[in-house]
Amino acid sequence: NKINMILYQLILSHLTFDYGKALTPEMIKAKAKGYPYIPIAKHAMLHAIGVFIILMFNSISIEKAILASSFEFTTHFCIDVAKGRIETKWPKLKDDTNPYHWHLFQVDQALHITSKLLIYLFV
Repeated sequence: NKINMILYQLILSHLTFDYGKALTPEMIKAKAKGYPYIPIAKHAMLHAIGVFIILMFNSISIEKAILASSFEFTTHFCIDVAKGRIETKWPKLKDDTNPYHWHLFQVDQALHITSKLLIYLFV
């Protein structure tokens, strides 16, 4: 089903932009602290552009694509800032031997995937 493919494409886009070569050292450093905002915004914008392109290739109206991309930018930015600030306030959460590090990672990814699911349900 073509519409179901959109969700898979959105998740693949998320994985590509969060773990692929699109992350610059500046973005990685900013995400780790939750600031400065400009590199995090650039990162979130890449995600928003990915959403926009996927929706355009799937013949979703430009109005919906713009709204969904704006939603993606806003949610992705806020989630990444919040995670960085949490890890800055509690530095032990950056240690991957700490089980709470993985709990935070799971919450972070669940929020990102939930935003993709909401976009999928919207379109």
